[in-house]
Amino acid sequence: RSGLAVAAALLLICAATAGADERSRTLTQAAFDAAYNLDHAEAVALLDKAVAADPNDADAHRAVAVIAWLRIGFLGMLMAIFTLFVEYRYEPASASLAATMGFVVFSLLNVTLGLTSRSETASAFNRTVLQNRHQLGLYVLALLMVLLPTVLDFLQRFLSFESLSLDHWLICIGLAVALLLVDEVIKFFMRRNLSEARQS
Repeated sequence: RSGLAVAAALLLICAATAGADERSRTLTQAAFDAAYNLDHAEAVALLDKAVAADPNDADAHRAVAVIAWLRIGFLGMLMAIFTLFVEYRYEPASASLAATMGFVVFSLLNVTLGLTSRSETASAFNRTVLQNRHQLGLYVLALLMVLLPTVLDFLQRFLSFESLSLDHWLICIGLAVALLLVDEVIKFFMRRNLSEARQS
């Protein structure tokens, strides 16, 4: 279903580019071809060229948004896979352990996504996050909300959770870091392709 939805979105946007500048339209079509082949960085670079070729082409700007949503959808799919994997892996041992692991992994993945979504292309590994104390406080609060249900007895009873061992926490944190690294790789190629596109 998700594949059909993506294909439908691509077809609708491609059909909407009929009135655009010829070069912009060609570049936009090439960008969707790249996106269809899961080359997100190349698609973004081509769309950057399309917008530069015809800044008034609303379809090119709309296509940029579609490609951005495809990236978000890809990361969301990874989040779902990671969460379901840990629940499936620990369900035989204990239903409460599986539920706790699923909660922690999904929550940490969302915190990670919030961190990496601060910029479409800039790395999350920079000091700007430390300069915004309000944002930093929200990250700390989010992490606290993840921790408390796993350590407070009344929340464990209410949510049917249990305490996690150090190994369990390392698995959860490792999956969150894996998502961050995947997005960092995507951003690296996006920055490189955008730089090459602007120089050409």
